[in-house]
Amino acid sequence: MEAVLKFRVCFLLIITVLSSALYACGQGPDKDLMSEGKNYMAEKNYQGAIVIFKTALDNSPENMEARFALGKAYLMSGKLDQAEKAFEKYARQNPYDSALLLENGRLKLFRQDFQGAFDYLSEFVSKVTDSAEGYTLLGRAAWGVGKYDDARKSFAKAIELEPAREDSQLALAQLYVIEGNEAEAAKIVDGLMEREPNNRNGLYFKARLAQMHGDTGAYKSIFKQIVKAHPTDAYAKYTYAKGVLEDGDYAQVKILVRELSEGAPKVPFGKKLEGMLRYSLKDYGAAVNAFHEAIAIRPDAESYFFLGMSYYGMGDLETAITQLRIAADRSQKFLKAREMISLILLQQKRYNESIAEARKILEVDSNNVIASVIRGDAYLAKGDTGKALEQLKEITEKDPHFAAAFMKMGALHYSMGDMEESEAALKGALKAAPDNLRPRLVLSNFYLRNGNKDLARTVLEEGLSGKKEDVALYVYLARMELMERNPDKARTLLSKAKALDVKNPTAYMMLASMALAEKKSEDALIEYDELLTNNPNFLRAQLAKAVVLDTLGRADEAEATYKEAVKSGNPSAYLAYAGSKLKSSNTEASLAILNEGLKENPNDESLIRQKAETLFGLKRFDEVLAMSDNLEKLNRNAGLGLRVRTFVLMKDFDKAVATAREICDFAPKSPEGYLVLADVNMRANHFDDWRKALEEGVGKCGPSPVLLQELGKYYSAIGNYNKALTYLDSVIKQNDKAFKAYSLRGDVYGRLGNRSKAVEDYTKALELSDRYVPALNNLAMVYLDDERTSAEALRLAYKAYLQMPWSTSVMDTFGYALAVNGKQDAAVSILEKAASIEADNPDITYHLGYAYQKAGKNEQAIAKLEQVANCDGCDMAADAKKLLKKIKGD
Repeated sequence: MEAVLKFRVCFLLIITVLSSALYACGQGPDKDLMSEGKNYMAEKNYQGAIVIFKTALDNSPENMEARFALGKAYLMSGKLDQAEKAFEKYARQNPYDSALLLENGRLKLFRQDFQGAFDYLSEFVSKVTDSAEGYTLLGRAAWGVGKYDDARKSFAKAIELEPAREDSQLALAQLYVIEGNEAEAAKIVDGLMEREPNNRNGLYFKARLAQMHGDTGAYKSIFKQIVKAHPTDAYAKYTYAKGVLEDGDYAQVKILVRELSEGAPKVPFGKKLEGMLRYSLKDYGAAVNAFHEAIAIRPDAESYFFLGMSYYGMGDLETAITQLRIAADRSQKFLKAREMISLILLQQKRYNESIAEARKILEVDSNNVIASVIRGDAYLAKGDTGKALEQLKEITEKDPHFAAAFMKMGALHYSMGDMEESEAALKGALKAAPDNLRPRLVLSNFYLRNGNKDLARTVLEEGLSGKKEDVALYVYLARMELMERNPDKARTLLSKAKALDVKNPTAYMMLASMALAEKKSEDALIEYDELLTNNPNFLRAQLAKAVVLDTLGRADEAEATYKEAVKSGNPSAYLAYAGSKLKSSNTEASLAILNEGLKENPNDESLIRQKAETLFGLKRFDEVLAMSDNLEKLNRNAGLGLRVRTFVLMKDFDKAVATAREICDFAPKSPEGYLVLADVNMRANHFDDWRKALEEGVGKCGPSPVLLQELGKYYSAIGNYNKALTYLDSVIKQNDKAFKAYSLRGDVYGRLGNRSKAVEDYTKALELSDRYVPALNNLAMVYLDDERTSAEALRLAYKAYLQMPWSTSVMDTFGYALAVNGKQDAAVSILEKAASIEADNPDITYHLGYAYQKAGKNEQAIAKLEQVANCDGCDMAADAKKLLKKIKGD
């Protein structure tokens, strides 16, 4: 009996325990789920919270706490319709819950229904008078409906209730900025930053203020601080990285690309930055791939815009327009995409479509001057100068401070020969933007072209203000002094420029060029070193220094400098380093450097071209053909173009023509194929086919400037200079920034013996592109005919040599310039290198003979000069005979 009793007691205890457990299983999980969901909300993992609260409702459909929490999670994740439905269901059971007023007000704010939000939130704060959150949201709603006084009072009340509330303080500061009271805004944010120096929202606020004021230095510095204090903030790192990219620090950008891609793979910032880097390096194929990957992660207008720009860089204009249209359609306010579309249509000679696109921009922003300028350019291209001038006048009336429109008017009047109107317009540009450098330089150049040097100098001097911007003015003044053969005055001016901005490279580089022209290599190295101390990553100085060291025979130092330069990852550094090896006939080392460059920049066409050229020199044509196959996968036309070049060098002109025809057939409306076809026929000496290819291109593509320019080159080559000028004039009329056309026209005038016009055109080409080697080289050669300009000739020739030290044409001009300026030993060294590459070139042979004569090496001079003197049809034969007579004393 006792045993039975014990069994019953144990059984009852077990049943009691099981009942307790079952009760816990029925009630505990809901509480756990709600707790977990609230934790997700606190962590801003709203999607996770939605899953949890829906699970709680599946377990207990009557759980109103879960219903309300689900609505909030939907709301915070941006799923507004689902949030509204959840709140409606909750309201049926709890119609008088004040919290519902708050969330419905927040919902209306998300939908930008500011009046609806204002009504809900006003009712909420009337019932819950101590809610800082309620007053903050009410302030935003009042702001949205334009009730600034109510907004200010609401934010102030929120801060009174909760003094440390950050969003209320920042909202009030933002309102003060909108009202123009930046001092009060600064007080609020400074107070916030005193308590927390690296407060992220405070730093973002300061960055926005810096951006508003155009203080890019402060803007970049603040984002650098944000990244340092908050390394996981992907947006801040992306924004900071764009600033680093603008500064040209490609090596650092590559590090940031990797950090963003690894640290934030679910957002597109890493891929977008990689695309922007590749775009900056003109590696457009890789840029396209990166932007496609960014869009696959999360499409946005900016990615589509840069994707379009990358296709534009590749020359695929139709695909560029397609991508730019997507960017424009995603946001009506994204006008720069539509501006670019209008510009491309203008370049394609689709003038009416360009005008129509510009009109769409003006419908959104009637004061958009870029659209107005494009429309004016389209009218001008159509030959309607009256409408073009009318459009420009309208722009200047709408925006009297838009100097570019005045300058275009000045250029248009100048082209029409109306000097008075041109001067008036250029003065208008200066008046519109007295602190802007370009109008002042253009007006000064106008006076210089018209022979009024004093007035040209005065315009520049009047712009001096003691600011960093004066550097360019001092440089231009120094150039004028050099033209007047006053190098000491030029140095004084350049020293002033250096003192104003120690990081600006222009004055250092010019002083170095002057030192080299005077055979003071050590002084040039001092300038480069001083610049690199202040601006360590300035690549051009690194490369120039390396070239000088190489020329001085200091090979180890040159090598170290080149190695430092390639750390930038910039293709031009690898090109220069490889070029130095090529110059010393170390072809395999040159190829190795190019291969290293291609590892860093696998799709860079300049590196691919240089590698191909190096292989061409070794007659390794099969390797180049294999390269062309790979390149074709990235850029069809570039790959085919390389194949054409290979066949030309193999003298297989039939295959070259057939491949060029493939390019034409693939894109019959694009000039590129016809240009390649024309080039093949030129090299094959098929002059009629050369002309026919260009004329076919004009027939199918319209009067494209590049085709007309090549026709100008063709007629110049066959000696029909008047027709050449007609075509080149047409190009320049269509595009007054066509620096290559100016340079070619300078060549024609040179052949016609019109020195002044040749100088004018070469100078204009260099104004538009100051490092364009053909213009530098040819202007230097013209200047060598006149003792007064021989020093400037040496500066120009050296500038060309720094960029293309492997070019025999450039070496020839530089060596001759050295000889004319009394630098015989250096001249002989350079010209002997050129002659070793092109032994049969009569110009190089003559210049080497001239340099030998200057150096007192008459026997060697006679040997070279006699080669030229006995050459039938050589341009320099008469000069060679004259110099021989002088040496022999005849």
